[in-house]
Amino acid sequence: MKILQLANRIPWPLKDGGAIGIYNLACSYAEAGHELTLFCLNTVKHHIDTSTLPSPFHTAFRLVEAPVDNRVRLLPALANLFSNDSYNISRFWSESVAQQLQALTEAVEPDLVHFDGPFMLPYLKVIRKAAPNARCIMRAHNVEHLIWERMAASCNSALKAWYFRLLARRLKAYEIEGINLLDGFLPISDIDLQSFRKFGVTTPALVSPAGLQFGEVLPPIPTPQAGSFSFIGSLDWQPNTEALDWLLAEVWPQVVTHFPHFQLHIAGRNMPKRYFDLASTNIHVHGEVADSQAFLRNHGPLLVPLLSGSGVRIKILEALAAGQAIISTKTGAEGLSLQPNTHLLLADTAESFARAILDLGQHPERCFQLGKNGQQLVFNTYSQHAQTEQIIQWVKGIEAKNAQ
Repeated sequence: MKILQLANRIPWPLKDGGAIGIYNLACSYAEAGHELTLFCLNTVKHHIDTSTLPSPFHTAFRLVEAPVDNRVRLLPALANLFSNDSYNISRFWSESVAQQLQALTEAVEPDLVHFDGPFMLPYLKVIRKAAPNARCIMRAHNVEHLIWERMAASCNSALKAWYFRLLARRLKAYEIEGINLLDGFLPISDIDLQSFRKFGVTTPALVSPAGLQFGEVLPPIPTPQAGSFSFIGSLDWQPNTEALDWLLAEVWPQVVTHFPHFQLHIAGRNMPKRYFDLASTNIHVHGEVADSQAFLRNHGPLLVPLLSGSGVRIKILEALAAGQAIISTKTGAEGLSLQPNTHLLLADTAESFARAILDLGQHPERCFQLGKNGQQLVFNTYSQHAQTEQIIQWVKGIEAKNAQ
């Protein structure tokens, strides 16, 4: 099958869930024998020198980049207030990109066009014109507008909350309309599918969880580092900064009041200076780390204190694969087939989150059992190769709307 995969960024480095999800699926399509062309916007924010990319980008599939400046700008943002367009989406549209994509699509003649998220959906009309018989599907990594709704609900500034609600309302309308123009879509959890259906999405769907490509399988951590805990996430994504701020302000002070020797290790891309300034005897700020798996294995149970966001946390799956214990809010673990107290601990208040940290800090044998259970689950349930084969078989059963 000839597949054209569209992404709003080049999925490298593999430091966040979005990049990992796009990259893993691209590699899996190629490894399954499909002829894959990966068309990516090369944005100013996530700009990548493609000559530095590893071999799969040059050998496993064909990568085509399209430069675009999608930075948030004050005047366009203000002008957008007087339109009905989603500013989250319109920043990714470019006439020159549309022309480049049309020529590429006509040359590739794809059987399947795979959109990664809604930000490339403005180019659907280009695809329909250039490849009218291609099946067009989208992987919904999140219910995007819910992220903004949750951020609005937790925002202390009335003006920011109003603006976040406006963004959420327009993005919601766009998501529903855009997905309903597709031939199929791939939510990554049953919860996300239920949300899309409730909001009016009628397009055929296949729930396809985020998948991992497993290399060397390491055993669960036999002797967890007692009293050591970790946080890792891209800190240019607001739900992550919101989560870390809550952890540091509301949760961690309760922990060190009882056990001053407990240690918190923080890592992440694009970390603001204010977090480095918080480094102390029991808060260690690593910044961006070269090997997230090593970080997860070496610094104790993973803390996922997310208060907003949607979709599936790839970092949770990575921690499970590493055999690490996890403490998460319900929002953080949303969409994953995890049983509380078997695969992870759940806590939604600062008090219960602190108690869970104290519990695991004093009982390393419980960390080991949670890590062992979680690792078994992720290997059995979240293989990217199995997910890709299921997607291909499902795609063969749907019909392109242009061909009806």
